[in-house]
Amino acid sequence: MWTRSSVGQSVSFTPRRSEVQVLSSPQFANADSKEEVVPLSGISAHFGLMPEGLSASTLLQEMKKVNQKDRRWEPGSHEDPQNPGVYKKVLIRRDEADPHSKLMVFQLCKIPPKTTHVAHSHSTMDEIFYFTEGSGEIEVNGEKEKIVSGDRIIVPAGQIHQIRNTEKVELKFMGLGVALD
Repeated sequence: MWTRSSVGQSVSFTPRRSEVQVLSSPQFANADSKEEVVPLSGISAHFGLMPEGLSASTLLQEMKKVNQKDRRWEPGSHEDPQNPGVYKKVLIRRDEADPHSKLMVFQLCKIPPKTTHVAHSHSTMDEIFYFTEGSGEIEVNGEKEKIVSGDRIIVPAGQIHQIRNTEKVELKFMGLGVALD
């Protein structure tokens, strides 16, 4: 079983008084709202996230920043390196994140026109795909579904899956691997 959603679907909730509503874009602003909006500079103090005396600039010095331009495209690990069906640019590997995190990998992916990547499964990891450009088809345990930009697919661990680019342009997507344990 897998799950699909498209851009345009949304979930909303009303924050409790103890929570903070952060408006990241004018399109989300509501002039009639009576909810408190806390400026970003006050969020850390409001939630007690930073120890006293630790500033945001100090925190930024400790962040692990990587620009995708600094990472190279490489064949998918399940692909023939001489003729890969999918290329990936790994932005986060498990060893770069918290070692106790369930995040295994976060990567940009691209499938060349009229190409299919090798069918495979992951026994210890769920895989989530978010398609950003192009269209194609995904097959999960023999069930096929068309995919377009804006679609999200969740493939549970153990499910054999394969993605096909059916178009004349690259199919681009983000891939996220989440460990079961």
